[in-house]
Amino acid sequence: MGRMQKTKGNEGEDSFGSKLNSRNWDVARTRNGVKGEDFFGTSPDGTKYTIEVKNIKILNYGECLKQAREQAAKRMNCEYMLAWRVPRRPSTFVVFTKNTIEVW
Repeated sequence: MGRMQKTKGNEGEDSFGSKLNSRNWDVARTRNGVKGEDFFGTSPDGTKYTIEVKNIKILNYGECLKQAREQAAKRMNCEYMLAWRVPRRPSTFVVFTKNTIEVW
């Protein structure tokens, strides 16, 4: 991954991390890069998630969802979350979980 891609990815992760914090989530950034999730998070209701953030123009939903599911499967008692930053709407994310699709 090139420097520009890392910078872009970090910007998306920073923005989504702030969104999680503003929604009263307990989050920890992992800095695992391509090998793992971007965050661990616990929702206000106590559900634990592995969280993958994508800051890309076109979302390959199947591939990205597979990555998020595989990361969660490696952890005990964790659900997955995939957050896609909407192009040209930098503060807007589409958030996919096992049971929901939401716009944040």
